[in-house]
Amino acid sequence: MSRPTLESSLLALAQQYHRICFVVAAHGAGLTATLSELATRIDTPVISLGALFSEALLDLTVSERRLRATRVLADLVDPQRDRVVIDSIEVLFAPTLALDPVAVLSQIARHRTLIVSWPGTWDGQRLSYAEPGHPEHKLYDTNQVMVLPLADLRSLLATSPSEPS
Repeated sequence: MSRPTLESSLLALAQQYHRICFVVAAHGAGLTATLSELATRIDTPVISLGALFSEALLDLTVSERRLRATRVLADLVDPQRDRVVIDSIEVLFAPTLALDPVAVLSQIARHRTLIVSWPGTWDGQRLSYAEPGHPEHKLYDTNQVMVLPLADLRSLLATSPSEPS
């Protein structure tokens, strides 16, 4: 059996119902730099969500933010692109927004391929955000999404010298 390549992994992702891959790493592990390298390699933009999303919600009241957050997020993901890399998603976990980031991003990923940074951990079944006891700590099942540890993405990048289509 041959080892997966970056191209074969992207093709497999594009065939999924929810065309989303969460790349998981702890804060400070180099996730942003690796996603930037990936984006360059596949000629795909990186959307750094934090500032963009916050700015788009700035003039709204707290209740309006809750109501419009999903639409604002969908509008920020370039509708003209088939693939987008999304980084800095921490803002999606703000308790005032009452969002389920995995569900919202998965819904957007029905129409385009999303490769999303996940600043947390994965135990093989669930994504975890924030430490237990932290007000933003959440666990998310991953049975309908693709998850890739940062080390695996780095391995794919190292073994795939040519640009995928």
